Amino acid sequence: MRRNTLPRREAFHHPDDREGPVAWFAEYGDWLNGEAGLICFAMKPLFTIGYEHATTQALLEALKQAKVDLVVDVRAVSSSRRPGFSKRQLAAGLDERAIGYLHLRALGTPKEGRLAARSGKRDELFRIFEKHLATPQAREDLDALTALAGSGRRLCLLCYERDPEGCHRRRIAELVHERAGVEVEHLFCAPA
Repeated sequence: MRRNTLPRREAFHHPDDREGPVAWFAEYGDWLNGEAGLICFAMKPLFTIGYEHATTQALLEALKQAKVDLVVDVRAVSSSRRPGFSKRQLAAGLDERAIGYLHLRALGTPKEGRLAARSGKRDELFRIFEKHLATPQAREDLDALTALAGSGRRLCLLCYERDPEGCHRRRIAELVHERAGVEVEHLFCAPA
């Protein structure tokens, strides 16, 4: 069934994240790609943000100022010791501000990569992450993210690290830039 509009933001938050983004892409991917190729929308920038050293209020304010309408969580583990940053709390806070939430777990860094990042071994982190990107689940989620980036929505990739240079979200943003032509802009929260 062809649709002439994308689903409302509530459709992006699915209780079963493993199937949610894939099911959304399967249903709407054909519409986005169209019969004559990818439908052209006014390209919005792809934002990225890390919440290290920030409060939820600072994060939400940075997203509001950038006019983000969908946060794409690219953490493998969406729980957090930081108040307000676990998946359900974060999604609720975003929803109060009319910002959608989507967790693409398969675009998260595997445990070995997270350990390398904590040890300051960036080269090892990115080597492990590149290998992970070849998995079917990661490719599926990257395809879904690329389609969303081409849809004209104002997306923001979310992870923990404040500095994008030490975070895998930088690599994800680079890949989406290469695939969809969107410009990438890194946002920073005011530190707590």
